[in-house]
Amino acid sequence: MGTIHDGFTASNRIRQEGMDALKDVLEALQDDFKYDHPSFNPKNLETTHFITWVIIPKEVAPSGRTLPARLLLMTSYTGSKREHLRELAEVGLSGLHEVYKQCEEYHYSEKPSVEQMLKFLRKSSIKNTFYTGFQYVTQELVFKQNQLRSAIQEYLDSDAFRTGLEGLTSGQVRKRIQDHVRTIPELSWALKPYKRSFGDFLNLYGALIFWLFILGSSLVLGILYPFFHHPLMLVGLIIFCAFIGLIGILLVLLRIDENIPYEPLEEVSDERILDITSREIHPVKNEMSVISPLKKGFIRGFFLAFTLRIVPMVRAFSYIPTVHTARWLQADGRRRLVFIAYYDNTSEGYAHDFVDSTKRTRNLNLIFGHASGFPATKWAVGGGGKDRKGYITGVRTHQKITGFWYSTFPELSVLNLENNKAIHKGLFGNLDEKEIKQWLLRL
Repeated sequence: MGTIHDGFTASNRIRQEGMDALKDVLEALQDDFKYDHPSFNPKNLETTHFITWVIIPKEVAPSGRTLPARLLLMTSYTGSKREHLRELAEVGLSGLHEVYKQCEEYHYSEKPSVEQMLKFLRKSSIKNTFYTGFQYVTQELVFKQNQLRSAIQEYLDSDAFRTGLEGLTSGQVRKRIQDHVRTIPELSWALKPYKRSFGDFLNLYGALIFWLFILGSSLVLGILYPFFHHPLMLVGLIIFCAFIGLIGILLVLLRIDENIPYEPLEEVSDERILDITSREIHPVKNEMSVISPLKKGFIRGFFLAFTLRIVPMVRAFSYIPTVHTARWLQADGRRRLVFIAYYDNTSEGYAHDFVDSTKRTRNLNLIFGHASGFPATKWAVGGGGKDRKGYITGVRTHQKITGFWYSTFPELSVLNLENNKAIHKGLFGNLDEKEIKQWLLRL
């Protein structure tokens, strides 16, 4: 199984007469965060990290167009998409049937076969831009790495470890831990240093390397063209100039859209904020769904789509220490922006994480700058989130109450996951004395 963390999203229109029934079904599946509903038990899914179902209500966009009520299913998983969807259909067939009976595109009055459900999920699939705070870990590996850390911690607290500890070097202390781990059959998998495969590396960085190669080669060939006039160099010059020209045209058209007046949002009532925050009852991680129509503008939908195609190429270089996963996508013909995230702690602190530095504010503006009511941007990256009050008002106004969400390891934060991975990697890794001391500080 591959270890790259990815996201699947399905979008379906809700039957007008089925809205109340759908809310009841999702509430029953949620089951007070116990997830033991007989028709849909995510605990039996081996490829899955997170699952969300959220209802988008019918609304009128600033353009005047009516946007339909929708149900979004969003999962995050490791391994192949094909394996993930098959497992989802096999394990949750009855629950999926109960949910999707209320959607227009679903035409099965009786419970369908696994193959029919698979076909439906694939047909409902839409593109999304996915970010994760942890890579190269399957659900099984998360469990094992946490088991390893717990076993080492138990040993460190024991008299057997403390006896004769005085005077030992860092390397000798690690050697005692290594010897103890070797005595536990259940931890035999940890005896080899943690490594990632070349396939996973290519999956994560391949698209960026490819496009950097294309653009870099085009630039070099374009620079050489005046000296050699070779047809290949002319092609390179055309490709590079076309790319720069496209970016320039998009920015100019977006700037025209940015000057279209819009009405700022009214402050969110205390009752609304309380309704949202009162649901953030989980001690480690919570979920946020922010869904908004786009502002008026001819080019906004296309510019946002272009941005969301570039973001995945640089996902490996982005890191927010409170974010497990986040995804952005467009729905209803690029007229809606959807943002879903799993984060540590509460939404108030999490929302401010995106604007706690100039770089993050610029990145935020590239995407949220198109959302209805979001503070005005300038040239895509300026302004916007610098108005923190206006930004938070936009988030709270468009934040939806999620019908169902599930986390495989609700007790582990992003920092826990990263720490467990580092402990695994350094246990039998090739470390010098300084690195061993740093590794021991993680225990």
